[in-house]
Amino acid sequence: MHRVSCAFWDGKELEFDCAPDEDVITAALRQNVILLSYCRKGICATCKARVKDGDFEMHEVTVQALSPSEQEEGSVLLCQTCPQSDLKVELDYDSDRVTIPEIGRVEVIAVEPVSPSCSVYRLLLKGRRIGIFNWNPGQYIAIRRPNSEEWRMFSMANTPNLENTLEFLVRLIPGGVFSSYIENEAKPGDMLDIKGPYGAFFFRHSAHPPVFIAGSTGLAPNLAMLRQLSNALYNQRILLFFGVTNAVDLFGMEELRTLVQQLPQFTCHLVCANPEVGWPHEKGLVTDCLLKRMEGEDFSAYDYYVCGPPAMIEAVAQILHQKGVDSYQVLREEFVASSLKS
Repeated sequence: MHRVSCAFWDGKELEFDCAPDEDVITAALRQNVILLSYCRKGICATCKARVKDGDFEMHEVTVQALSPSEQEEGSVLLCQTCPQSDLKVELDYDSDRVTIPEIGRVEVIAVEPVSPSCSVYRLLLKGRRIGIFNWNPGQYIAIRRPNSEEWRMFSMANTPNLENTLEFLVRLIPGGVFSSYIENEAKPGDMLDIKGPYGAFFFRHSAHPPVFIAGSTGLAPNLAMLRQLSNALYNQRILLFFGVTNAVDLFGMEELRTLVQQLPQFTCHLVCANPEVGWPHEKGLVTDCLLKRMEGEDFSAYDYYVCGPPAMIEAVAQILHQKGVDSYQVLREEFVASSLKS
């Protein structure tokens, strides 16, 4: 039996025993230690951590959940990591921000397209429970498609509230199980099963101003954190780089305009990879705009919250690495079409 020591963002630590043929998440749960996790299959990256000392074996993980460059820097997925000696790991969240997932029922309040292409929908749900359903803005929940055992994960775009409403931005995927429900069947009054919250992608207070980088519906968790900062009357510099493929895929403009008015030092850069004639904003990839608008800046003076397609995430990560940004300053959440069942 080996000893696993977990160091949290706030400096607190906890320890528990783990057998050499047992993964860290399972060992923790066995001893009533609830670390953030979800899929338990090396797919979703919720349980990502960094090994600071010790030997381990890590079973198969997807490249979307843990890139080769992250593995080189010592990152692991704890659900696939079996210690072969005493192990010390670092977790990118505070000890008091661990939330215990709940299972519940919610009612569909609204479902409507929000992009001109109708490729992105807004889904508004209302929880049926006593007390506030709480989460850290940036986290996600799993939602079950009615009359099936298929669950899909979506990040909330709003913050916890007295009405227990949950807002989501859903990108339609051709042939997708949940996409077909949203596009063809979903209606106000539908009842859905949910479980959560999950994830370690949420705002960390530090001396570094935040830079949010989003591709498509990767805007959702970043929008939640921006709303959180607005509610907290945050008055430091904030940058957002929001990219879409085509102009007709753009959404969220009303919400972003409101945040520009509420946050005194918030700058929003909209980027389109295939712009039409007359597109008034940035052209190209999010990475192009990032390099252009932050030219001459010390990239290591910021914290980064990156969410979107895996290719965009990896491209941004490579740029930040080249610019001397430490990995602990970069939080990333890949959005991958999922077939996870639970």
